[in-house]
Amino acid sequence: MLLSIDTTQELSPLDLAVLHTLLGSDIRPGGTAPAKATPAKATPAKATPAKAEPEPEEESEDDEDLLGDTKPENDKPTIQDCVALATKLVSNGEGPAVKEALSSVGAKRVSEVSGVAKIKKLHDALLAI
Repeated sequence: MLLSIDTTQELSPLDLAVLHTLLGSDIRPGGTAPAKATPAKATPAKATPAKAEPEPEEESEDDEDLLGDTKPENDKPTIQDCVALATKLVSNGEGPAVKEALSSVGAKRVSEVSGVAKIKKLHDALLAI
Protein backbone atom coordinates (compact mmCIF):
# COMPACT_ATOMS: atom_id res chain seq x y z
CA MET A 1 0.00 0.00 0.00
CA LEU A 2 1.29 3.44 -0.79
CA LEU A 3 0.30 6.42 1.32
CA SER A 4 1.33 9.93 0.45
CA ILE A 5 1.13 12.82 2.88
CA ASP A 6 0.94 16.44 1.78
CA THR A 7 3.07 18.26 4.37
CA THR A 8 2.49 21.68 2.84
CA GLN A 9 -0.75 21.96 4.78
CA GLU A 10 -1.27 21.48 8.50
CA LEU A 11 -2.67 18.06 9.46
CA SER A 12 -5.97 17.97 11.30
CA PRO A 13 -6.25 16.13 14.63
CA LEU A 14 -8.15 13.38 12.83
CA ASP A 15 -5.37 13.01 10.26
CA LEU A 16 -2.81 12.82 13.06
CA ALA A 17 -4.85 10.21 14.90
CA VAL A 18 -5.12 8.08 11.76
CA LEU A 19 -1.39 8.36 11.11
CA HIS A 20 -0.56 7.43 14.69
CA THR A 21 -2.84 4.42 14.45
CA LEU A 22 -1.27 3.29 11.19
CA LEU A 23 2.27 3.80 12.43
CA GLY A 24 1.58 2.18 15.80
CA SER A 25 2.81 5.18 17.73
CA ASP A 26 1.96 5.65 21.40
CA ILE A 27 2.29 9.43 21.14
CA ARG A 28 -1.02 11.21 20.76
CA PRO A 29 -1.56 14.45 18.87
CA GLY A 30 -0.21 17.27 20.99
CA GLY A 31 2.79 15.18 22.17
CA THR A 32 1.12 13.35 25.06
CA ALA A 33 1.35 9.67 25.81
CA PRO A 34 -1.89 7.80 26.38
CA ALA A 35 -2.99 7.27 29.95
CA LYS A 36 -2.32 3.78 31.20
CA ALA A 37 -5.47 1.82 31.55
CA THR A 38 -6.21 0.43 34.96
CA PRO A 39 -6.95 -3.28 34.90
CA ALA A 40 -10.62 -4.02 35.22
CA LYS A 41 -11.73 -6.09 38.16
CA ALA A 42 -12.44 -9.65 37.21
CA THR A 43 -16.08 -10.45 37.57
CA PRO A 44 -17.11 -14.03 38.02
CA ALA A 45 -18.81 -15.56 35.04
CA LYS A 46 -22.51 -15.99 35.34
CA ALA A 47 -23.56 -19.55 35.68
CA THR A 48 -25.70 -20.52 32.74
CA PRO A 49 -28.13 -23.33 33.22
CA ALA A 50 -27.07 -26.48 31.44
CA LYS A 51 -29.26 -27.35 28.51
CA ALA A 52 -31.00 -30.64 28.86
CA GLU A 53 -29.66 -33.14 26.38
CA PRO A 54 -32.30 -35.12 24.55
CA GLU A 55 -32.38 -38.71 25.62
CA PRO A 56 -31.37 -41.15 22.89
CA GLU A 57 -34.13 -43.25 21.52
CA GLU A 58 -34.01 -46.82 22.61
CA GLU A 59 -33.79 -49.36 19.84
CA SER A 60 -36.13 -52.27 19.87
CA GLU A 61 -34.54 -55.67 20.26
CA ASP A 62 -36.21 -56.89 17.06
CA ASP A 63 -34.10 -54.53 14.93
CA GLU A 64 -30.77 -55.86 16.19
CA ASP A 65 -29.35 -59.15 15.00
CA LEU A 66 -26.98 -61.40 16.94
CA LEU A 67 -23.86 -59.57 15.76
CA GLY A 68 -25.20 -56.20 16.90
CA ASP A 69 -25.74 -54.92 13.37
CA THR A 70 -28.82 -52.72 13.20
CA LYS A 71 -28.88 -52.73 9.39
CA PRO A 72 -31.99 -54.49 8.10
CA GLU A 73 -31.35 -57.58 5.99
CA ASN A 74 -33.15 -56.22 2.94
CA ASP A 75 -30.81 -53.20 2.82
CA LYS A 76 -28.52 -53.48 -0.18
CA PRO A 77 -24.92 -52.21 0.05
CA THR A 78 -24.45 -48.73 -1.32
CA ILE A 79 -21.59 -47.25 -3.31
CA GLN A 80 -20.62 -45.36 -0.12
CA ASP A 81 -20.27 -48.70 1.67
CA CYS A 82 -17.98 -49.90 -1.12
CA VAL A 83 -15.90 -46.71 -1.00
CA ALA A 84 -15.48 -46.96 2.77
CA LEU A 85 -14.54 -50.63 2.59
CA ALA A 86 -12.14 -50.16 -0.33
CA THR A 87 -10.49 -47.20 1.41
CA LYS A 88 -9.97 -49.25 4.55
CA LEU A 89 -8.52 -52.16 2.59
CA VAL A 90 -6.15 -49.97 0.56
CA SER A 91 -4.90 -48.27 3.73
CA ASN A 92 -4.20 -51.74 5.14
CA GLY A 93 -2.04 -52.61 2.13
CA GLU A 94 -4.64 -54.56 0.16
CA GLY A 95 -4.53 -52.29 -2.91
CA PRO A 96 -3.87 -55.07 -5.46
CA ALA A 97 -6.75 -57.14 -4.10
CA VAL A 98 -9.07 -54.12 -4.33
CA LYS A 99 -8.01 -53.57 -7.96
CA GLU A 100 -8.77 -57.21 -8.69
CA ALA A 101 -12.23 -56.85 -7.12
CA LEU A 102 -12.85 -53.73 -9.21
CA SER A 103 -11.79 -55.49 -12.40
CA SER A 104 -14.29 -58.26 -11.63
CA VAL A 105 -17.09 -55.70 -12.11
CA GLY A 106 -15.38 -53.97 -15.05
CA ALA A 107 -14.30 -50.78 -13.30
CA LYS A 108 -11.04 -49.06 -12.43
CA ARG A 109 -12.48 -46.93 -9.63
CA VAL A 110 -15.21 -47.59 -7.10
CA SER A 111 -17.05 -44.46 -8.24
CA GLU A 112 -17.38 -45.98 -11.75
CA VAL A 113 -19.46 -48.91 -10.47
CA SER A 114 -23.17 -48.48 -11.19
CA GLY A 115 -26.15 -50.70 -10.83
CA VAL A 116 -27.37 -52.55 -7.77
CA ALA A 117 -26.08 -55.94 -8.95
CA LYS A 118 -22.54 -54.66 -9.67
CA ILE A 119 -22.40 -52.74 -6.38
CA LYS A 120 -23.45 -55.87 -4.48
CA LYS A 121 -20.91 -57.98 -6.38
CA LEU A 122 -18.13 -55.48 -5.62
CA HIS A 123 -19.16 -55.25 -1.98
CA ASP A 124 -19.13 -59.04 -1.63
CA ALA A 125 -15.73 -59.23 -3.32
CA LEU A 126 -14.32 -56.56 -0.98
CA LEU A 127 -15.72 -58.36 2.05
CA ALA A 128 -14.02 -61.56 0.92
CA ILE A 129 -10.59 -59.90 1.02
